[in-house]
Amino acid sequence: GGVTPAEACPTKKRFALRVHAEAKALSLMNHPRAACRSGRRLWVYQCPTCGGWHLTSREPAGPLDPLGLREVAPPPALRTH
Repeated sequence: GGVTPAEACPTKKRFALRVHAEAKALSLMNHPRAACRSGRRLWVYQCPTCGGWHLTSREPAGPLDPLGLREVAPPPALRTH
């Protein structure tokens, strides 16, 4: 039998789709009780082990990080007139 995605990465939260991982990252960055919300930056990457998407707070080494890390940018604040 093969290894299931959950068994491949048992210590990480797995998201089937990148958009789900990005949505979770945004909710974490915008959470009012987040300990380091003000300067927190998160990236999502596709896991070569399970094929799913994980979050990380490790900044990529460069624009072409081998993990394919993508920074999750919070949406720009809407200006009120």
